[in-house]
Amino acid sequence: MPVLNGMPHLPATLDSIFRQTHRRQRLLVWDNGSTDGTLEELRRWIPHRIAGEVLSGTRLNVGASCARLVEAARTELCARIDGDDVNHCERLARQVQFLGRHPEVVAVGSAIRAIDEHGAPFPDHGWNLDYHEDDTDIVHELLVRAALRHPAILFRRSAVLEAGNYASLQPAEDYELLLRLASRGRLANLPEHLLEYRFHRGSVSQNRKDRENFDREVRARWFAKAGEALFGVREDVLLRLKRREHPFALPHLLAIARHLEARRERLGLSRRVLRPSFLDSVRHLVAPGDRLTRLAVVGARRLVRA
Repeated sequence: MPVLNGMPHLPATLDSIFRQTHRRQRLLVWDNGSTDGTLEELRRWIPHRIAGEVLSGTRLNVGASCARLVEAARTELCARIDGDDVNHCERLARQVQFLGRHPEVVAVGSAIRAIDEHGAPFPDHGWNLDYHEDDTDIVHELLVRAALRHPAILFRRSAVLEAGNYASLQPAEDYELLLRLASRGRLANLPEHLLEYRFHRGSVSQNRKDRENFDREVRARWFAKAGEALFGVREDVLLRLKRREHPFALPHLLAIARHLEARRERLGLSRRVLRPSFLDSVRHLVAPGDRLTRLAVVGARRLVRA
């Protein structure tokens, strides 16, 4: 848990960790210079009620904080959580059990529920909180966004370190890592709602603005660099696709499908390109002026619906 001024929601997060049915756990926290009583609250729980350690030092962004915590961890399985979200009491138990049954999976997330600053349901969030469960659909979704909600992830530490650990980024530290991690193993989401993800009404509009700016100016470059190995297309081509600048995307979208077909579960090329998750994702990579590719994608989606 990286945290900066986590009050007043931190006690609820810590209580949800304390109440986990999976008892073999340690909580590592990187505090980034909190001044609102966060450190005092952490010390009321750690290590007296929750085994673990509070680390602090240089103020870091989320990616760098997570990297330090991964390095400091003593366990192979590491779970992420933010200081304002709430875990279901069986979150760790179910995710640990799942990874035990699926050694090929390097990270597992879950379905989540959105709550507001008071803990009430927050339906008017304007964010799509539905996540695919299957690796095939998750990898297709990675063409567009992080396909596992970051605070709900349990991952294998060895796989994250082999992938190069978290990059010093904020935001998109989760998206960039998942692109690299997916090249080293399978990803999954559990269908149960194992996390309550808190949205703050006062910050949602600003978060949207920041996200849009980041998408335009920075996100495409990180996607292209980290996605080259996963999708089998050159970085410069991926960059143009992500920016929706490529004049004729269709051959490259088919190349991505062929690469995934060769490297991951084999569905058959036609079944892959007609899979709803693939079509829903690639339409976000087509430039407005690329009429031929757009017609092909629209036609394929109509065929699937029929």
